[in-house]
Amino acid sequence: MIKSKRVLIITVISVIMLSFFPAFAGSLTQKIEVLFNRISIFVNNKQIAVDNIVYNGTTYIPLRAVGEMIGMKVSWSQKTNKVDLNSNDTFMLKYTDGKYNITDANPIPLKDGYYYRWNYLMLQFDSEIKGIVNNNNVYLVDYMGNKINVNCEVSSEDKCAFIIALPNDLELDCYYSLYIPKQSITMANGDLYNEDILIYFKTATNVIKGEVKSDKTLFDKQIILKNSQGQEYKKVILNKNQFLFVDMPAGEYKVTVDGVTYGSIIIEANKINNVTVIEK
Repeated sequence: MIKSKRVLIITVISVIMLSFFPAFAGSLTQKIEVLFNRISIFVNNKQIAVDNIVYNGTTYIPLRAVGEMIGMKVSWSQKTNKVDLNSNDTFMLKYTDGKYNITDANPIPLKDGYYYRWNYLMLQFDSEIKGIVNNNNVYLVDYMGNKINVNCEVSSEDKCAFIIALPNDLELDCYYSLYIPKQSITMANGDLYNEDILIYFKTATNVIKGEVKSDKTLFDKQIILKNSQGQEYKKVILNKNQFLFVDMPAGEYKVTVDGVTYGSIIIEANKINNVTVIEK
């Protein structure tokens, strides 16, 4: 699984780094030659100021830098000799450039959003937007560092909403970053948004994209999924009688909408589950 591979990579880096420096390994007596700060480290074309060494053709950087570059909060306990990497929900999103504010963002940093349903990301500003200066300046980067080109436009329904259209569904259980350089977004009066926008987020472990087959308009009605253990998960019906759940335990669920039974569905782990329910 992608997440396991990423955790394994970070774990290997941690082991190497902890065994590499004499400060952490008193038994290390071998002298080695390294190149110090010969490599420039960049994230999303922006240079990161971090020390690095090159040994036997491999570049090593501190674990904290690795964790924070993928949106993790890194903590160290000297008492237990333990390093913790945890999700950081407030990581790296500036909501204002001093003049124009971002009032809402989908995805919320490090949390999944509705982009699995409509295949776009969204930024909501407090002022109307005219457009984008250069679509090629905006892009996603996945956890492997691969650049993903996207298209940007102003929402036809809400002139304050800036839409980033995705070419494909995002991979599950994976870290991404969205980068919009400053002066790329033009406001309605001709002003340019004058701060870089960088959003780190993690996608869901699984997704349930569903539709309720009914002649009724069920928009904003409550839908409940209930499993055999009695656990209930609640959402509201979206437009066109659609619903979306994420990060659900695998298993069979009974479905009710506004108190009416709509059969049951099977949810599989590590998958985008497309389901349809019909009133019984």
